Amino acid sequence: MSRHRIKLSPRESVLAITALLALVLGLLANAAVRPALSKWRESQAELTAAALEHAKLTRFVDLSSTVAAEYGAIADGVFRTESDQITMSRFLSRVESLARRPGMAIVSAKPQEVVTGAHHREYPIRLAVSGRLPVIVEFVSELLAGDRAIGVASVSLSAARSGGEVECVLDLWLVALDKRIEQRTPIARGRS
Repeated sequence: MSRHRIKLSPRESVLAITALLALVLGLLANAAVRPALSKWRESQAELTAAALEHAKLTRFVDLSSTVAAEYGAIADGVFRTESDQITMSRFLSRVESLARRPGMAIVSAKPQEVVTGAHHREYPIRLAVSGRLPVIVEFVSELLAGDRAIGVASVSLSAARSGGEVECVLDLWLVALDKRIEQRTPIARGRS
């Protein structure tokens, strides 16, 4: 066997070494650098997603604290402490006592079926009154101004038979919350 040695000029040697170095660097980049770069990009995307999730959770904690503060400020009269029958009876009594005024009379007051929600009850009443319009407006304003959560679902006005009076049919409802939500301590910031 004879060995053949090729004699390369200095320029050819530099080119061969440069080509060999480029090949080795290409293989190294393909084997090590490219996966590391891909992993780094994935971690950047995960970090961005985690930052967005953190911002969302921070807004949720802020909102939860605000809701808890607002909930704590609700008047005690809004919470249901008695049976449905007693609550409805007290609501009717309040409506009737406010309606006793000159220039206005109750035509009918019909309690409707109690509506049960997730954390509240609604006590609807269909109330028909007749009288002078300013007196009826004053009655409705006083009824809605109390510490109870009372709303008007619908109003219907029509002229009464006697001159200058109107007949008003109101669909009213009282909302009573079932119980207070337990106060939770806000999550401390900076903990992980």
